[in-house]
Amino acid sequence: MKFPPREYPGFDKDLLQPAENRLLKFGFSPLGSSLRGWLFVNEKTHAAVLLDHGICDGRYPYKYTEYTKEQNSLMHRYSSLFRFTVDNSRELDEADALFASLLLGEFNEDKISVSVGNRELQEIDPTLPEAYFEQAFIDCFGREKLDCVQREFPVIDINGSTRWVDYYIRREDFDIAVEKNGESFHHPLIIGAS
Repeated sequence: MKFPPREYPGFDKDLLQPAENRLLKFGFSPLGSSLRGWLFVNEKTHAAVLLDHGICDGRYPYKYTEYTKEQNSLMHRYSSLFRFTVDNSRELDEADALFASLLLGEFNEDKISVSVGNRELQEIDPTLPEAYFEQAFIDCFGREKLDCVQREFPVIDINGSTRWVDYYIRREDFDIAVEKNGESFHHPLIIGAS
């Protein structure tokens, strides 16, 4: 093990070694501790795995800005970032199986559940953070460029369920997804592990 984990009340040391053993088989080595967990990196593919531990435990609060700052930094630093919540051996087993299927590209289109409705038409008025984003976008690029931005863009998650990204911008070299509705919809301490 290359790094001493950042310990906090509720930290389970017994999960770290099994996690390291499982990720080593995929070429990921431990790099360091994170806000609430451990970071592993594959030097060949320049990909990272972040195993969150205790991130939904309200007894040990942390700021949402710390959580997002860490994730954004890692997403910028690595070619891809996989993030799993692992609080016990069952969740470690589930993360291991899911990660293996992700790496092998075993997404089954038969699992896709079709969601009814067009949220772009249903959610006509933007929330306050979305309105601020739209105004900032207009200020930077002009009102006519706002037509390039799709609101409430549907995406299929790994379980085949439809989810919506607040804003989606298709580009020639890469696409951009923007999620504006922050803490109340995304903070692990508020929404929980599920």
